[in-house]
Amino acid sequence: MSEDGELLLTLLASFAQEESRSIGDNIRWGVRRHFADGISNGHKPPYGYTWDGEMFRIVPVEGEIVKEIFRRYFAGESAYAIAKSLAGRGITGRQGRPIEQTTVKDILSNISYTGTMALQKNYISEGHIHKRNKGELPIYMVDGMFEPLVSRDDFDKTEEIRKQRAEQSCNRNPVLMPFSGMVRCGCCGGWYR
Repeated sequence: MSEDGELLLTLLASFAQEESRSIGDNIRWGVRRHFADGISNGHKPPYGYTWDGEMFRIVPVEGEIVKEIFRRYFAGESAYAIAKSLAGRGITGRQGRPIEQTTVKDILSNISYTGTMALQKNYISEGHIHKRNKGELPIYMVDGMFEPLVSRDDFDKTEEIRKQRAEQSCNRNPVLMPFSGMVRCGCCGGWYR
């Protein structure tokens, strides 16, 4: 506990911290190098697919549900109505819970269903915060990793419909009040607006 001991401990701690940061940078570089080469960092399949060791293959029952979701969305149904209908029929997701509106929206916005895999859609920032990649880092597109369930044209139409509906929604430019996003309704669970 002498002054020399404290100085030595401080120096050793700073060396260890710098080494840890350097290892983290090397790992991130390696993962991004794999992405640039078209190699995925894991094989967690989206709904409708399973990994067979070579590529993502369609699970027939789930694949039909994904096609139905796209078909009904083109017909003008909302993600909420589709999810409610699927839940009413007893159709569940991977964890055995009913398919919800957010799941339907995720399916509609996932480019994987066209046969293309997008790598580095999310990343972890320097502050160890998980963030969605909105152009801060390159997104790598790899074709042929999935058996396609929908055509690229249908996916592009879906994105266009989603944008149009978002522009027409009543909450496009919400006026934030002092309690917006802080208070929830005890009955329905909706946020105060």
